Amino acid sequence: MPRIFSDQEMQRRVAELKGTMDREGITCTIITSVHNLVYLGGFFFAEPNGRFVAAVLPLKDNPAMITANTELGRVKDFTWIDDVRDYNDYETPLNGCIRLIREVLSEMGIVSGKIGIESDWMPVFMFEALRKALPSFDLVDISDQVERQRLVKSKEEIKLSRQGAELCMISIKAAEQAIQVGVTEIDVARAMIEASGIEYAKRFPDFEFQPYPFYCRAGAGRSWGHAGPTSTKIEREKRVGVVACPVIMGYFSTLGRGYFLGKIPEEMKRPNEIQQEAVNRAIEAIKPGVKFSEIDKLTTKFFEDAGYGGTKGMGTGHSFGLMGPWWGREKIGELRSYNDTVMQEGMITSMEPGISVPGLGGFNTVDMILVTRDGAEVLTNYPRGLRSLDR
Repeated sequence: MPRIFSDQEMQRRVAELKGTMDREGITCTIITSVHNLVYLGGFFFAEPNGRFVAAVLPLKDNPAMITANTELGRVKDFTWIDDVRDYNDYETPLNGCIRLIREVLSEMGIVSGKIGIESDWMPVFMFEALRKALPSFDLVDISDQVERQRLVKSKEEIKLSRQGAELCMISIKAAEQAIQVGVTEIDVARAMIEASGIEYAKRFPDFEFQPYPFYCRAGAGRSWGHAGPTSTKIEREKRVGVVACPVIMGYFSTLGRGYFLGKIPEEMKRPNEIQQEAVNRAIEAIKPGVKFSEIDKLTTKFFEDAGYGGTKGMGTGHSFGLMGPWWGREKIGELRSYNDTVMQEGMITSMEPGISVPGLGGFNTVDMILVTRDGAEVLTNYPRGLRSLDR
């Protein structure tokens, strides 16, 4: 079964984490989050269904994976780790997972010391159960260290993200063809899912396909939030926004575009041009050594100077890679005014500075940007700006 990444890539990641553990005196790390199980174990736990998977990563021994019996075959297909242990439904998932963690530690001769955990994602009840089951250990948070490691993407991750960007463009093209007067938002989203799924099957025949999320919003009043499509029908002389977010085994990509069915009204042209100029200026400013906060402040000031102060209701962008609707998000990779993390070559961020104009709705586009040695590369190379579909 083909794996998401090479064994050498996975071993490199774990070796880097072990370097952090060694410096901080951590004897073992227990990974339980969906995103870091992919990053360090190679297994995307897309549908937990109340069960737990954990990767036990000792400083001086081989790692082990713990899973529910129902997921055993899938874990073995995708993980690079040889030692895979399973529990069944004759005990609670929590008890089974923690029992096997204790078993692994005992066999490795790890009886005390510091154990790294992800306190930003581990449920409180699991933390309390671990603390009770491992009284001779100190549970210490290592989530920030792993997040910082994930922020700079490897060559294999960048290659996967490029393919995600291509899936995005295929999906948006399908949306353009599907947008017609009288069709519903669901119809357009379904066209994007189908196009993405067909191409996904060609590129990743052995990978699992998760058809989420794909958005379509018709009309100025439907430009809000991260909500799914409805049966709202597309009307002439109205705007339509579409966003494609294909996921490749936990790795998230996105591309968002806006359309107008008919001739674009004059009152919409200036906010569209201002929004696009903000995107251009932000992309030009991206390079290693620049703080994420500086890019967000740049777009905010540009909107203010253009007379749209206070209409920018969201950050300029966010990190890419292992993130999704309910798992993962590298907060230190977000284009926000409060985030002073310095950009490095190999980081991937979205670019989506937007404004909301009363009576006209929101104006924004979404792209994927790779930080390169000299600047920025737009991975989603697709026509931008509010475009007319005069049908």
